[in-house]
Amino acid sequence: MDYSISVVLSVYWKESPAFLNNAMESLFNQTHQADEIVIVCEGELSEELKKVLFFWKEKFGSNVVKIVYATTEKGFAACLNLGLQNSTKKWVARFDTDDICEPSRFEKQIAFLRNNPEIVLSSTFLQEYDETFTQKLGVRTLPILQHEIVKYAKWKSPFNHPSAIYNREIALSLGSYPLLNANEDYAFFSKFLVNGYKAGNMQEPLVKARAGDGLIARRRGWKYLRGEIECMKFLYQIGLFGRFHLFAQITMKSIIRLMPFFLVKFIYKQVRS
Repeated sequence: MDYSISVVLSVYWKESPAFLNNAMESLFNQTHQADEIVIVCEGELSEELKKVLFFWKEKFGSNVVKIVYATTEKGFAACLNLGLQNSTKKWVARFDTDDICEPSRFEKQIAFLRNNPEIVLSSTFLQEYDETFTQKLGVRTLPILQHEIVKYAKWKSPFNHPSAIYNREIALSLGSYPLLNANEDYAFFSKFLVNGYKAGNMQEPLVKARAGDGLIARRRGWKYLRGEIECMKFLYQIGLFGRFHLFAQITMKSIIRLMPFFLVKFIYKQVRS
């Protein structure tokens, strides 16, 4: 069985060179290194970002790191699709450029896939921190088994995107990431579930994610809400849920996204374990 890994990352021109450097370092320090790292660049990157990318390209070796430049592709989903198209390995591992992988992430995820050969989509728990990685905020837990995942998916994404790993060939056959303005990962993963593919999650947090006030602020307001409603309609159209869940989802998200910041922050705090 082939367990080769392509890591797909998307780098936006506004991102922090320091965060990107830490993320790449965590990939370099893996006990089981990825076979390929595909980095999609959107926008004109700063000299500092370019220095970080080319430092790690040399460090890993040019045969490992592949830098792809987005041209007509705009937005996160489109860039991920470009990375997916340019990847060549059996498994695609997602990772965000401001997060940090635990050193054993890929070793443990590959072991999990070996022990569960029917699974084609998986992720792990996520350890959430503030923006400076100095304060632990909690663990984003997930359902573990297939029937739990399908049930949970009617309300929230049952996978943590920054630690997801999935079969590349199946992802491409499903049309890759839908070009939505929010929750494109939720919609993408749901296509696996409605088509009957087997999934499962690991109960160990193998990625450290920045999830402080900045993240909460980005997930508020009319613009983000419109993107979420677009996603909910997509999930209804592909048959993930019916009209009751569509109405309930839109109502719930409308309330949360338009309430004051301090209340949203309180809710996020309560749902973290």
